[in-house]
Amino acid sequence: YFQFLVERVKVAKYRSREQLDILEMMFANTLSLRVATPATPSISLPLFGAPIASPTNDCQVTRHISADGIRFKLLTCVLSMLQGETSVGRFSYNVLRERVYASALHFFSTAPQGPVQESSQLRNDLQMLSAFWQRLCRCQVYQEGDIQCSQW
Repeated sequence: YFQFLVERVKVAKYRSREQLDILEMMFANTLSLRVATPATPSISLPLFGAPIASPTNDCQVTRHISADGIRFKLLTCVLSMLQGETSVGRFSYNVLRERVYASALHFFSTAPQGPVQESSQLRNDLQMLSAFWQRLCRCQVYQEGDIQCSQW
């Protein structure tokens, strides 16, 4: 299912503004702005009861070490969508970019964990983390473009 989502983002990035809006809303509801879990237990929200893109909408993505590859594949996918040609100057994309950063930092805010994957899966997960890092480094170029466009 996840490969379908990645391909859908690739296609929508160059063809359909409506699909990008739907994907943007979906990613905004999936990724939280919270970096670390609070000291007090959180109250879980009902599945469809939370407002769309609310700052209190804390849908949590798991921080288990075995899910790091899929987490960073998702974050890389979102960053690739944000770095498309149609993303220049959109305020909502800047908010979504902040959610990507927070989700990445949220993963690293846990206690150290040892790998539980097989060596081949661990290698793939590390490659996804490396791909995310490379995409993240390219993100600054796009942000500078957004700033230049907004100054005009």
